[in-house]
Amino acid sequence: MTHLIKAAVDKAGGAIRVAEHFKISRISVYEWVSKERLPAERVIPLAELTAWEFTPHQLDPGLYPNPTDGLPRQVSTQ
Repeated sequence: MTHLIKAAVDKAGGAIRVAEHFKISRISVYEWVSKERLPAERVIPLAELTAWEFTPHQLDPGLYPNPTDGLPRQVSTQ
């Protein structure tokens, strides 16, 4: 799971685009990457920005323990 947050941020368009999307500083995004941890309220929105390539379960298995937790119905049934 090493560098998973970085890979998700990259897939979502990079730190600057993610920061702009969430209306936060890019430094905050870089902190997620360096700590390899997302704020709980950012897990599902970041997963959505990656077009669900990175699931909430992958991004925070403690918060979303089952592989389909947090996924929209149309994604979880594919």
